Amino acid sequence: MSAVDAEGQTTWIGDANRSDGKRFIVHADEKLTAFLELESAIHAAAIVLDEQVRFFQSSASAKRI
Repeated sequence: MSAVDAEGQTTWIGDANRSDGKRFIVHADEKLTAFLELESAIHAAAIVLDEQVRFFQSSASAKRI
């Protein structure tokens, strides 16, 4: 989506729903930049989630010993 600010400049806004009911939202001066920022935010969140899953899996297996 795009919007025009008070100075007449176009701002591009990208958003995507997350699995936890929240959303990723980015603002950029160019459409391509907005999509790349959105993709980057989603990718970073996926990496963090993957690390958390591995941490909890290793913690659970350590407790079974």
